[in-house]
Amino acid sequence: MVAFKLMTWSWKLTNEQRGGVTSRQFIRYQLRRLKLGADLTHLTTGKNTRRTLASVDEVLALRPELRSAD
Repeated sequence: MVAFKLMTWSWKLTNEQRGGVTSRQFIRYQLRRLKLGADLTHLTTGKNTRRTLASVDEVLALRPELRSAD
């Protein structure tokens, strides 16, 4: 549910407000900050619409400060 809320929030933000990252990267970034959803790979919305999240490695390459969150 947290990831879904982050997804809807990211859609309301501009690219600049998200820090230049995509929605899927934004969701993973925020989940890492909250220390949630480490095993989450996708969200299912509506009628079985799968939305893939960015990998941890992809986000760590963009935001190395999260490496200390491990």
